[in-house]
Amino acid sequence: MNSLLDQVNTFVNRKVLPSVEYFDKNNVYPTELINIMKSIGLFGLTIPKRYSGLEADMITRVKVIEELSSGWLSLCSLLDSHLRVCDYIVHFGTDEQKDNFLPLLAKGKLVAAHANNEKNMKNLEHLETCLVMVDDSLEKWSLSGRKEWISNAVHADIFAVSARIVKQDDILKSINSCVVLVQKGQNGLKIEKDWHRMGVKGVSLAAVTFNKCLIESKDIVGHFHYDGKTVVDSSQQKLALVSSARSIGISKRLIQTCASYLWQRTRNGIIGSLTQEPVVCMRFGELITKFQAALALFNDCCANIDSTDRTKFISCKSFVTGISKDIALSCVQLFGAAGYTSEYGIERLARDALSLTIIHSPTDISLTRLGQMSLENYKLKEQNPSSILLHYAPQVLTNMKREFLLRATLEEQERIVSIGCYRDSNIKLYLYDMTTINPSSSFKD
Repeated sequence: MNSLLDQVNTFVNRKVLPSVEYFDKNNVYPTELINIMKSIGLFGLTIPKRYSGLEADMITRVKVIEELSSGWLSLCSLLDSHLRVCDYIVHFGTDEQKDNFLPLLAKGKLVAAHANNEKNMKNLEHLETCLVMVDDSLEKWSLSGRKEWISNAVHADIFAVSARIVKQDDILKSINSCVVLVQKGQNGLKIEKDWHRMGVKGVSLAAVTFNKCLIESKDIVGHFHYDGKTVVDSSQQKLALVSSARSIGISKRLIQTCASYLWQRTRNGIIGSLTQEPVVCMRFGELITKFQAALALFNDCCANIDSTDRTKFISCKSFVTGISKDIALSCVQLFGAAGYTSEYGIERLARDALSLTIIHSPTDISLTRLGQMSLENYKLKEQNPSSILLHYAPQVLTNMKREFLLRATLEEQERIVSIGCYRDSNIKLYLYDMTTINPSSSFKD
């Protein structure tokens, strides 16, 4: 991991920082920078080695995003959208989909974009984008709808599109939605013009429309074995941590840029005189304190990355992005009039930091969801402590290790209930009834 992070750090300092103001000011697509990212292997960061990827773990992915964010947030926006599509195929794709797409995605020969957002979207069951069956064989489908706020839409080669399935008769009873892979150039696909926006420039942000695009069943991720909600929700926890990493990276750059300016600033012929002003020192100390608090929460989430408690990661994303916004505004004030110019880069950093409070779910919506989940947890605790385990069963199952079963005594094993199996490996999963465990049992630990 250290070798990869060193390469990313060198890339940011030698290539990104010297040119970022040009790309941002002129809203130019950074082809040269993206080609270097491909050569480093970042487009195959989480793809298994058998498909020419780096097979990096989640911590490495988060650290890479943090490092890139300290250089230019737009590069993270492009890369994260690509990696999210890669995750779908790695974890839910058929063998044919993995063989056909992953090697090309890993090398950056295909660049993917995640297309999920809609204007009036509530959840995947109420998507306007829909998939309609063309024939009774389930092999031919028609995709229609419009997706908005698609990162790198103009330059992407393939889109992962969430869609509601319009059922006919009793076909596909358990599947309500799906994720469809649609390649650029397909009939009926139209990429609209790049939107003008406050921050995260250089990499396109646009809407994509689908007008009766002909889809084959082999283009549906998992070939109807997984509901679209299962596929999309699988990345939500990762998404919250990645968003936090972006804010940490940009906060570090804000503080570094601000400190450098304060030491170089000349007043009355004295270099660094601003660092002697009590008010300036107090304000700088305040933003350092906020950053340390955000960093501590972020590091705690990284240390507990396998936790099934989603509230922890939602809290982290909401808090860290809010702190990043506060740091940006404080830095602009410390720069004074220079903070509103593009000469020092602080203006771009502030715009990008503000955008992070909206990207990947606005902070207010995240806090609302956090409050709802937390209140539900307290309600469960009051009703029946053991029901909490059942409430979180779907999340617990994804992280349980089979070795836990071996730690149970024979008497305890008799009370273990089989409740499911992995679709691919057929390894049975077990959920232990915590209300029947002997408090002194080693298995309880």
